[in-house]
Amino acid sequence: MDKNKTLIEKREKAQKTKQEVKDMLKKLPREFHIIEKMTTSEIEDYLQNRKQKSEKI
Repeated sequence: MDKNKTLIEKREKAQKTKQEVKDMLKKLPREFHIIEKMTTSEIEDYLQNRKQKSEKI
């Protein structure tokens, strides 16, 4: 019984943590979700382009 109780508590804690992470991701800029799917070289190019755009302004 005790073992089951701790397992249930762990599962509830994991669900809560999972929900907190989802909420945090929603707060991030929309661009983050695009970056998430990029490869390392694509991210480097993307950051370089952003840097160049900010220098032009």
